[in-house]
Amino acid sequence: PTERRPMAPRVAARPSHAGLARALVALAEGCRIYKDSPERLHDVVDRAAFRIRDNEDLFCFCPVHGDLPPGGNTIFGLICASEPMCAGVLISKLFTERLGEDFELAAQHAASVLIALDEFPGNVALFGILARCRQVRQEYGRRGTGLRHLSQAVHTSLDLLRSSPSARVRTDRGCVGATSGVYGTRDGD
Repeated sequence: PTERRPMAPRVAARPSHAGLARALVALAEGCRIYKDSPERLHDVVDRAAFRIRDNEDLFCFCPVHGDLPPGGNTIFGLICASEPMCAGVLISKLFTERLGEDFELAAQHAASVLIALDEFPGNVALFGILARCRQVRQEYGRRGTGLRHLSQAVHTSLDLLRSSPSARVRTDRGCVGATSGVYGTRDGD
């Protein structure tokens, strides 16, 4: 008789690049369709987020067939190139909810965030990462351009508030809307 060997324990498989590419496409499509509806974008992110297992996946190159999503072929690139409201929702769901209110990033990812703050100064949602990641905050404080970028961010935020219809501004205070979407907040927050 043959001897049966015990089976090795199963190890959770890393998501394939194809799976991450599908998540990237779904997120990009969600940002395009629901750019003015953060509550619906939250639902899209919830459905795609299971494919993203760790921080590396956010910065990983995802080979996409067809049209390139905004920001190239990375989920972080999509965050950077998206409208501030969409970027705020993505940051909230993919960084803050996964990593906590205060988190650390690998050195190469922190460097990517710092570069993004320079390249996308109009995307005020990126300051959500800056506010929660100590090492990014410290390095950003050492730069001479920080105050100028913060001033631009305040003006961009004011423009966003001014462009919101007055009926929406009142409801945005109590639930998800464009202004609260930038900061990734929801009705229950």
